[in-house]
Amino acid sequence: MRFKLTLFLLLANLVTFGLIWKLQHDLSLPPVNDAPIFPAGIRKIAVSGAGVAGTWAVEKKQHVWQLTEPFSWDADSAAVETIVNQLNFTKLDGSFSLSEAIENGNKAESYGLDNPKLVVTVSGGTGAAPVIVKIGQSPSGSVVYLQTPNDQIVRVPNELLDCLMIPANELRKQTVFTLRDFEVNKISVRTAGLGSDGLVSLARKQKEIPGHIDFEQVWRFETPIDAAAASDLVSARLAQLAKIRYEKFITGARADQAAYGLSAPAMRITLGAGGAEGSQTLLVGRRDPDSPTPAYFAKIEDNNTAVFTVPAAEIDEWRNAGQSLRESNFVSFYPAQLERIVIHENDKSLVLLRRFENKDDKNAAGAESLAPQAENDLSANDLIGDWNIPALPNSNTTVTLAADPVEMKKLIATLRNFSATDMALPEGETLPPEKQKLYAAFTADAPTPEELREWRFDEPVRSVEMRFRDGTRRTLIIAPPVDAKSPHHARLSDHPSVYAVPDITEKLSVDPDFYRLRLIEQLPETAQITGIKITDLRTKKTLVDEQRSTQGALLSWQDALADETPAEQARFLALLKELRAISAKRFRSEKFSPEYTVHYLGASVPEGWRYRLDVALRPAAGDATETRTWFFTKRLGGTTQIAGSAQYNCVFEIRQSLLDALFPLTFGRDVSADVPEVKPPADLPAVPK
Repeated sequence: MRFKLTLFLLLANLVTFGLIWKLQHDLSLPPVNDAPIFPAGIRKIAVSGAGVAGTWAVEKKQHVWQLTEPFSWDADSAAVETIVNQLNFTKLDGSFSLSEAIENGNKAESYGLDNPKLVVTVSGGTGAAPVIVKIGQSPSGSVVYLQTPNDQIVRVPNELLDCLMIPANELRKQTVFTLRDFEVNKISVRTAGLGSDGLVSLARKQKEIPGHIDFEQVWRFETPIDAAAASDLVSARLAQLAKIRYEKFITGARADQAAYGLSAPAMRITLGAGGAEGSQTLLVGRRDPDSPTPAYFAKIEDNNTAVFTVPAAEIDEWRNAGQSLRESNFVSFYPAQLERIVIHENDKSLVLLRRFENKDDKNAAGAESLAPQAENDLSANDLIGDWNIPALPNSNTTVTLAADPVEMKKLIATLRNFSATDMALPEGETLPPEKQKLYAAFTADAPTPEELREWRFDEPVRSVEMRFRDGTRRTLIIAPPVDAKSPHHARLSDHPSVYAVPDITEKLSVDPDFYRLRLIEQLPETAQITGIKITDLRTKKTLVDEQRSTQGALLSWQDALADETPAEQARFLALLKELRAISAKRFRSEKFSPEYTVHYLGASVPEGWRYRLDVALRPAAGDATETRTWFFTKRLGGTTQIAGSAQYNCVFEIRQSLLDALFPLTFGRDVSADVPEVKPPADLPAVPK
């Protein structure tokens, strides 16, 4: 009996556990189904249905998404990738069949699939058949369902429906060109109605400058002439053009484009990248009369499905590209490689020669910029080596002189920064076209021999030969004005173009003194000035006489000047400082003579030497005392006083610092010689008190 009871309880437990297991199994969630609905590597998406205004389709071509319906245009990649991500995350998880739904008393209308919001066709890159799905909403609109090709129904996020219902015009990329500015290596602009002059083409090329090989890419014109372009300006305008955006998209413009001026466009702008990127051409038509701001109708060539408008300002910048993008700084060279300059004026010539410390030194000149530079903007490397003015046949120099680094720096900067510029027409005059072009910066690119003679290039006011370390040469030729009011013109001997230029002839002197070293005497640090004496040569009066040496001892200047007033001490010490280095502001053409005279503005008679300055010095400790003698005129103006030296056989204008130091020690002490005593007439009535 007990055995039977035990067996009964065991069977009852088994039944109970079975019922519990079955109940738990029936109540558990269905297994997760991670199978994707759409193919991997989505390449095409097409959307139609009541939820969109019209069918749109996108396709991935060469890694770029493009709209293929309702028009051909580059798509906004970010917007398309958002859609692709939503499709990739849509799985069969939680799906059920339409037949099961009907068995449970539901219908297609319950899921909004009898008249779906969207029909979406998705193709992958595997060659498999496209996947076509329907997307609908529940009658309340709160739940979104998707029906697969095999009638599986899946509840999907509302975001999937929202991103697929985007209008086609919001999927368009806003920029007109697909090429980016750094990819472009050719630009072509053709303007209608100008014939052969209406075509301008530019290309990126390796920089070619006399004196150096550089691998930097710069812009050059290929048409209408081989000439340098203003690379920075071209790059800036190209960057702006490559990012140009349409302002208005014209729908229904497939058939007749003549109404927009595009069957015979006013301009064709082509950006070329070469290779797989190819090129794109923008056709520009007539003005849009309805645009609130100036705009042109335009289209991309070979795309007859899209007409749009673009801002006029960005387009108009390219209408005169042949002139506006020319490089005005036409004399380009590397200063560090320049080794010889020869300046010619009529039958006079001057040679400036650079002596390099190491003839094999290439000076790493490739790091230099070609942008125009200010006079003080040349680096130390630009002036490596010493410039001198050699005495050569047919040269104005009779003795070899050292050239002044500062003046050579100015000369090199003048030549390197020499630029063409538009000149103002004579005010109030009407000139014929052939005369007007004389005032244009780029006067002529293919002048005839007759024009060159007419513009006086057969009688230049200056020609400057430049020779570089690699053996290359170039010559700058500057012609005088054609008439009294016209500008100077210039050209390079190896290039046909003629340019209107400012007058720089005063900076291109053939006088050796113009460039000679301005430092006349520099006392070594060991040298000691032991005495200074200033004499008025007109009155023979000694104006200053100070000595450090007394009874064989050499006092300090502070001790030697102890009896003078603080003001006098300060004046004397200022002069003492200036005498350690004597430099010329500029040299005079005359050689030194004791009888030297100079005519200056406002003077009725010439002025000769007025002061003699004797400087006693010891070059080094224990050396015998030497004397330097300098002669000075009186001060001839606020910034002018002339000095001379028999020892150095030169006459020169002194620098302002020496002039200011000398003046307090002379002015007022010699006034009696300049202002004669005037006695009043005897019969002059007394002045009433």
